[in-house]
Amino acid sequence: MIRAKNLVVLLVLLTAQSLTTTKIRAQESKRGEKPAEAPSTPPKEESSVTDHTIKIGGQTIPYQATAATILIKNDKDEPAALIYYTAYTRAR
Repeated sequence: MIRAKNLVVLLVLLTAQSLTTTKIRAQESKRGEKPAEAPSTPPKEESSVTDHTIKIGGQTIPYQATAATILIKNDKDEPAALIYYTAYTRAR
């Protein structure tokens, strides 16, 4: 009876090892795949400016909110990053 239990444990361990090896091989094959292709249209800078007012301490303060992107290029003048920002500036 002890031998049968040992045999079952051995079979379970071998099956687990086989499954782990299969997963590792699948992950390695994914690494060898080509990276996703770049989008066909290059990113561009965009912005949106809106006017607002806020009341603070009984005083109305006008301001502008700007949401925009800045395109960063590499030495070859190719797009490298697109940075998003929001700016709030007091209007006069």
